[in-house]
Amino acid sequence: MKIDFYDLFSLHTPNDFPEAGGENYITAAVNSRVMKNISAQSAPKKSRRIVKTVIAAAAVAACMGITVGAVSGRFGQFFSTLSRSEVYNSDTNHGYLPAIGESTVDMSEYYDFPEANFETDGSVSAELLGIYGDSSTLMLSIMITPQNGVDISNMDMPFYFMLKKPDGSEKFLFQSGMGDIEKFTPADVEGAYCLTFYLTEPNIAGGRLLIESDGIYTKEQTTATFEKIREYQEQLRAAGEQKRVWSDEDIQESYMMERAFYKEVAPEATGSVSAEIEIPPSQTEPIELNAYGISARFDSLSLYVSDVPAEYKSDRYAGTAHTIYLKDGSIISDQDLTHGFSNTEIDLSRFSEYPYIRGTNVKNGRICCFNRPISIDEIEKISVGVINYDDDNNEQMTEYIIYGE
Repeated sequence: MKIDFYDLFSLHTPNDFPEAGGENYITAAVNSRVMKNISAQSAPKKSRRIVKTVIAAAAVAACMGITVGAVSGRFGQFFSTLSRSEVYNSDTNHGYLPAIGESTVDMSEYYDFPEANFETDGSVSAELLGIYGDSSTLMLSIMITPQNGVDISNMDMPFYFMLKKPDGSEKFLFQSGMGDIEKFTPADVEGAYCLTFYLTEPNIAGGRLLIESDGIYTKEQTTATFEKIREYQEQLRAAGEQKRVWSDEDIQESYMMERAFYKEVAPEATGSVSAEIEIPPSQTEPIELNAYGISARFDSLSLYVSDVPAEYKSDRYAGTAHTIYLKDGSIISDQDLTHGFSNTEIDLSRFSEYPYIRGTNVKNGRICCFNRPISIDEIEKISVGVINYDDDNNEQMTEYIIYGE
């Protein structure tokens, strides 16, 4: 009987073999030979999906005590970085970051590393380690290496993103923290650092992403800049301006304001970089849902739900709960179920929050991200709960089922 090494090891990761230890002297030889063979079999393309050959090689290497990163290059560094990253707005208390599941084999279908030629000022080098996402989400990791060997681990590098959608429209996107700055994570390569971003936007797949950073700043410079921004916001409020500064509706103005303030400061390490990345089409076909005037899109890595109709909101509207009930009894929601669901029999030990949630804007709803790929076949129902307070200040929730029964 023909045996495929991929089939033998597809259910395992290096973490399943702790007795194998870390990298050893065999690493360099195996990495060189495996990657050389893979490169020889496929010429460079604009978009290179990770293939079973690489995953199989990684699984074999695990048995020999060699890390995935040594065998699969950027793929290994990408997931190694995610396992140690702290992405703003992610709920690390209730789940892993999106893409950090039980097995990277399951994740490989959603990983890609398209061509990305970074332009820099010469003080740093920049390299895309890969992207991971579906129709509405995009996690990407960038490796930054200072040419002068300076330690930038405690510095900040603000990045700015603009998405060119397939339909020709353009939109500025907040980085993961909406005004916060992602932290550097030490790379597996000495002297290099990684930045991880999670971007969400309906129909982000198939577009082009423009990435820019003006430099690397010390914490003191960042603090001083944000203090200027805070003072500017206070001036707007004092003048009666009701603009939603830092909201998605004013993102372009917010970007221009922030970048202008940063440009008044000479960065400690110049480090300006820019690139344009072609985002591959989604590997999965999202499922469109529509019920009770609420539209939704379910994809393998996320749930995008539009805002609820105005008639569902009372004068004391408190928000919405986007909840997925899985057939195994698990429940995922962006609301604490001990409140709105307190009168129902729910095993709260089976409850978890989405590890990452992002609003697109007030009119378009929000995107809830999963920490692993989820199939529609796993789902019993999806609901949107509208929360209002009654006259006695009690929280009331009306649940609208948009999928299932």
